[in-house]
Amino acid sequence: MPVERGVVKVKNEAKTILLLKSLFGAYYRENDIPPPPQFSKREFGFMLWDKEGMIRHKTFYNRTEFLAFLRKNAPKNAYRSAAYYLDPEAQSMEGKGWVGADLIFDIDADHLITSCKEVHDRWICIDCGIRGTGKKPAQCPSCKSTRIDEVSWICDQCLNSAKEEVFKLLDFLFDDFGVSEKEVKVVYSGHRGYHVHVDNETVRELSSDGRREIINYITGTGIKVENLGLIEVSADGRKFLIGPDLTSEGWGKRLVKSIIRMFSSSDLEDTLRSISIPERKIKILLANRERLVDALSSTPSKWDFLHGIGISIWEKIALAAIKRMAAQVDEPVSVDVHRLIRLEYSLHGSTGFKVTPISVTDLERFDPFKDAIVFKGEKEVIFREYCPEFRIGDELFGPYQQGEKVELPLPAVVFTLAKDVAELP
Repeated sequence: MPVERGVVKVKNEAKTILLLKSLFGAYYRENDIPPPPQFSKREFGFMLWDKEGMIRHKTFYNRTEFLAFLRKNAPKNAYRSAAYYLDPEAQSMEGKGWVGADLIFDIDADHLITSCKEVHDRWICIDCGIRGTGKKPAQCPSCKSTRIDEVSWICDQCLNSAKEEVFKLLDFLFDDFGVSEKEVKVVYSGHRGYHVHVDNETVRELSSDGRREIINYITGTGIKVENLGLIEVSADGRKFLIGPDLTSEGWGKRLVKSIIRMFSSSDLEDTLRSISIPERKIKILLANRERLVDALSSTPSKWDFLHGIGISIWEKIALAAIKRMAAQVDEPVSVDVHRLIRLEYSLHGSTGFKVTPISVTDLERFDPFKDAIVFKGEKEVIFREYCPEFRIGDELFGPYQQGEKVELPLPAVVFTLAKDVAELP
């Protein structure tokens, strides 16, 4: 009987792959996918439905050749390099002849702390079958195996959190680095987050070390509050505090703005406790929060007006404020000058959603669960695993239990099949 179930499983997986490849193929045949700028200098990579690993070191010298490959192979995932090469098809990085690379930022909800993950993310031990919710453990709590599968889900909270980080990043790029809006392209990855491309002559030539310095700046890595001007000084026999204000440059101004927002927020008390401010000091800060906002909003800012709130307390507040203001990005993606990134307008093999470029002005109203949907129709699936609630367009689906047979809109079918929680009957 186990052998028979195994045969059925293989057949169902083959049916799923056949359907998904067919649908992806129809999308590529019916749409004129534009290649990226200077595509003949780019390396391309592809993951196919019926092959392990990635096909790399490809390039295309004309649009017809590019489209023909997509339409013939209907790839599960498609990528292109951020870099420009003299010979993109060379098998080694040294042989490609690197001449520059766009600066790419990857903001992925998987790297953000969101409460929804404890509800919709799931894991299962391959060896003993025990299951759980939230982040998968390093080893199974029952049998101690490290062979653990996980299903990372996506929801509005996940993707809205990622979008908030994109806005933080754009603020850094525009205000602190002087990048213009026309040099920036935001791309929804088709799954858990966004990519931000910067096409600028200056950044194109940056080394990995130069790109790391940019990452360190926007993530607030290594910032010391005394270097921003928040220090204790002595004069006339007494000690008092001075610090940056809203006319300061760079992180000095950002620090003031972030503290003002912190003391204007509803979660101030929880924030102060989380950074180990003593209770008696918390009472002073809460009682004077409006005075503090006014004092920091003035020019110059007044830092030394609350008795009992000295430099040690302000340093803790400042470090928390820096963390809140900093953007969270995936450093290796930005630092790697040979990185492959999702191909714009391709389909993501884990969702069936379109990798969608978005103008900065449209980012606020962009809805991945509407604007990245490409399929139409209906089909029946059987759920092989528990399926959390999800949204397609304006409609909510699920949750579904293992064994349920449901007819769903085709985008929902593709999503659940690609997520491997459902199979075809």
